[in-house]
This record gives sequence, structure tokens and C-alpha cells, in this order.
Amino acid sequence: MHSRVFLAIELSPATRDLVAATGVALAATDPPWVGEKSVAAGLLHVTLLFIGAVPEAHLPDLLLHVRASAARTPPFRLRISGIRAIPEMRRASMVWATLDGEVQSAASLAADLRRAAGLPVPDGPFRLHITLVRARHPRSLRADAITRATAVLSDSGRDPDRFVSVRFVTVFSSKLRSDGPEYRSLARYELGTAVG
Repeated sequence: MHSRVFLAIELSPATRDLVAATGVALAATDPPWVGEKSVAAGLLHVTLLFIGAVPEAHLPDLLLHVRASAARTPPFRLRISGIRAIPEMRRASMVWATLDGEVQSAASLAADLRRAAGLPVPDGPFRLHITLVRARHPRSLRADAITRATAVLSDSGRDPDRFVSVRFVTVFSSKLRSDGPEYRSLARYELGTAVG
């Protein structure tokens, strides 16, 4: 038996609601996106590393490595900064919420977790993000939809909800279902327990 595993930063309910509101604004401005695969508010998270299928027998070792990586990493802070079409506006396959702040700390943690999982270093840069919606087929996205969704972040009067205080890393298993993915938390490890 295998588990599809990924490592992530969880978001507070208030932050999830704010990010979900950007997706609503985007779809309201560009209605063809209404029918695409939006991520439910309760499932929104910052992906650090997607590992994929892991045999059940290998999970305990993986969790030990993740715990050690988390312990070596001091807590850090991020801020949700904007909305971006991936790879580009004319043929977007996804829409992300982007983050800034202590991104290098997140990148270092992701690299440490990647080494711990025995995965190769990717060719491209590390791109910290929250996936809002996936298109079934690449399609264009109107510029004013991005503008409106981004404005929700700054016009909502909820600026504190844009900040993500990262004190834990969570190991999730993912099961794909016809009505969307189902995530189950396998473990949650506190950052910085070996620092100081």
C-alpha cells in the first residue's frame, strides 16, 4: 500500500478565508473560470514539497527525517503578496497566491526536506505559493481578474490575515476523489526545537 505524500505549511482559518475570497473575486471577474477546479477553503495550504507515492513501510523513516529537518529550522514569517497566473495569462493552467517575507527560510526548509526524502534537487527556482484553482485545460485569464483578486488582499481591511507565522510543518497524505482531493494529516512537527 502506498500513500501520496506532501509536506505543507497550514494556514489559519482567517487566512484561508481571505485567500478563498481572492478566488471568488477572480471567478466573478472572469466567469469562464467559475467551472474550473477551485481548491476548497479548508484545503488551502502552502506546499513545501510534493513527494508522491510512499510505501507504508517507508513512512516511519520519512517522518523521522522530516521531524529532524523541522527541528533544525527556526520559525519564520511569510506574507501573502499577490495573485499570479501560471505559467502565463494567455494560457494559464493554474492560479496561485504568491508569498513574500522570509521566503529564503522556506526555501531552505524545502531543500532540507527534499534531501531528507532522498529526492533530487529540481532544475528551476523554488516558488512558494498557494494553489487557488487548476484549469482543466490551459486557458486565458483576464488581467482585470488578477487585479481584482489582488485588490481583495489589500482592500479587505484584514491585513493581519495576510501574514503567516510558520511554526510547524505538516505531513499530509492525499487521496484523489471524484469530488476533489481528500487530505489527511499524518504528522505535524514544530520548527526550531533543536535551535538555540
